Amino acid sequence: MSCECNCSYTCDECQNRIDLQNQIDYANERMEWIVQSILLIAQDLGVNLPPEPQKRGQSSEY
Repeated sequence: MSCECNCSYTCDECQNRIDLQNQIDYANERMEWIVQSILLIAQDLGVNLPPEPQKRGQSSEY
């Protein structure tokens, strides 16, 4: 299916890709918020946490 997007219309294929990317971005932002919240709580309680795992090959581009 070819893209038919213009200034006033977004084709279904592109809209699905946009929706998926928005879901991925939200999930990543929420995870970062959770991590930061845990770190702040642990800091306030004086709890030592193991090192955070490294992110692997994530790409937000298609």
